[in-house]
Formats: sequence, C-alpha cells, structure tokens
Amino acid sequence: MDKVYEYGNEVTEKHNPKNDRWIEFKADGSFISDGEPFGRNSGRWTTDNDKSILYIDSDVDDDDSEWKVTFNKDQITWTGIGHPRKENTKLIHKRKTD
Repeated sequence: MDKVYEYGNEVTEKHNPKNDRWIEFKADGSFISDGEPFGRNSGRWTTDNDKSILYIDSDVDDDDSEWKVTFNKDQITWTGIGHPRKENTKLIHKRKTD
C-alpha cells in the first residue's frame, strides 16, 4: 500500500504508519494482508471484470468491502463503494517486483 486518501486528504501516516502494509492475491481466490496498524488478515476475493470491481470477503467480522479499481502500469487505485465514507476513501497500491 503506497497512499491512502480520505475525503481528498492524504492520511497514509494514519493508516500505514510504518509503510509496511501489503496484500497478496492468490490464484485460488484467497488473499493475505498484513502490516501496521491493523495486522494480519485473510479471506477470499472475486472481481467483476466488466464493472472493474474488486470484492473482498474478509475473515474478520464486518470487514468485507467493495472497490472500483483502475490500473496504471504497476499501480492500482481502489475507490470504495457502497457507503459515503467508503466512497470517499481511495487506496493506491504499487505492485512489488522481486
């Protein structure tokens, strides 16, 4: 996770204070994420490719989410869907290359 925005304001320091948050999507439809301040998470993911929507089904109660996604080279931008607070949240992730 590279940047976090809420209501147009960058809040990365609050949501990724150690610059160590990440998510890994596995081919079997599972995911794992980790990093401060929220810690490890896992669950399932699916997409609606026609609508460019990513669905996250978290193993943590009340943590499921939907995101409109856009790609630009090695960067993906997620914009929340379904609730005004979520719709004003934007996450920018950069692909890690080994």
